[in-house]
Amino acid sequence: MVGIEYLVSTDKERAIRGNHRKQPSGDFVSYIYHWTVICQTMPGNTFWANNQGWNTQSTNRAVNAYRRALIARGFTELPAPN
Repeated sequence: MVGIEYLVSTDKERAIRGNHRKQPSGDFVSYIYHWTVICQTMPGNTFWANNQGWNTQSTNRAVNAYRRALIARGFTELPAPN
């Protein structure tokens, strides 16, 4: 999950690594996997991460990798929006 580590740690506003990309949206930063937002950071060092109904092994692995990377950087996880 080197690409996810890069996206979470880079200062670049927009970045792409394989099927993952980082994209700003106002005060939020969206992390997109195969055209689906699976993680989003918000002001106050908070985030949500969810497979958005794509209950595949690769999507779940990506969600967990974003979760680990953000928690390691001091973020707090919130419930994902419905």
